[in-house]
Amino acid sequence: ICMGTKGESDLANKVLGSVTESVIKSARIPVLAVPSHGEFRPIHHVAIATPLGDLNDQDYIKRFMASLKMENPHVNVVRVVKNKEELAPKSIDIEGYQIGVETVYNNSISEGICEYVGENPTDLLLMYHAQTGKWASFFSKSVTMAVCGKIDIPLLVLPLKGIS
Repeated sequence: ICMGTKGESDLANKVLGSVTESVIKSARIPVLAVPSHGEFRPIHHVAIATPLGDLNDQDYIKRFMASLKMENPHVNVVRVVKNKEELAPKSIDIEGYQIGVETVYNNSISEGICEYVGENPTDLLLMYHAQTGKWASFFSKSVTMAVCGKIDIPLLVLPLKGIS
């Protein structure tokens, strides 16, 4: 599914969420959210945002890397941590690709991801969305939803469950 986004432009979108966010929440297939104000550019630099601990055991990253049709893609995994004592490797090998690991220190995961995207060459951001119940999503906004309206590059969201 490919959809346009306008960002968090009005109070209703900030409180209730956008149509794109609703589709991301319910989709069982990948959703590509493209900002309406962005300009087209070829994809050379991909950032994969993940909060999960074991970077080598990321099935959705493996599926994404296996589906890439790019020669020598420049891919970085972005981890946002609150504590500077959390260590991560500088790179990992997934599906034969050497992937850089960038650690951003920020108290807010969504702000840390937006900070990375704003300060580093990034043509596409990949995130996953873990589907939660309606009440859970009503009371707390996921990191994916928080980032969706704030970046000016395409966001590819993979559902954590329901795809092969």
